[in-house]
Amino acid sequence: MRCCAWPPNARWRDTARQSESLANRASVNRECASNSPAPATLRTARSLDTGGISYRRGAAYLGLIGLPKSQFGIEADDDIDQINIKIRDGVAEAELDGDDLDAMFALLDIPVKDPGWHELLPQQRRHRVFDALNRLFARLANQAPLILIFEDLHWMDEESIAFVNALASSIADQ
Repeated sequence: MRCCAWPPNARWRDTARQSESLANRASVNRECASNSPAPATLRTARSLDTGGISYRRGAAYLGLIGLPKSQFGIEADDDIDQINIKIRDGVAEAELDGDDLDAMFALLDIPVKDPGWHELLPQQRRHRVFDALNRLFARLANQAPLILIFEDLHWMDEESIAFVNALASSIADQ
């Protein structure tokens, strides 16, 4: 199931059947725009997509890593140095801080050099990852409408579901 989200004063909307593919991101934007209360605004929307994988449900955050990978332009054949540069550039462009950089590195399984990160409890690291993603999405949404696409939520790991729930609650509270 795909859901489109746009600025908090609008509604979440189901835009397609579960069986549809995310192969063409432009068509997703067109579907969302045609079903939205503000089609002209959403035609310029940025979309980031991710999804759950049935056989990898035990891997923490696996359902989320597609979002920053998509935003930072990380490709499957990028080596660790290229990924490091893309994360650093993306965090700097979004005007995020050093804690957010460490959280993005950890989320994308890049070694974190800050010894303070490793001293954090797992719940503190989780909180930092969630905060970093929230700040990233807030900054992106301030630049242009933002569509987050979560495919196959029912296959997502618990940490990814916890983030989606927290994100939905924060949008509802605005």
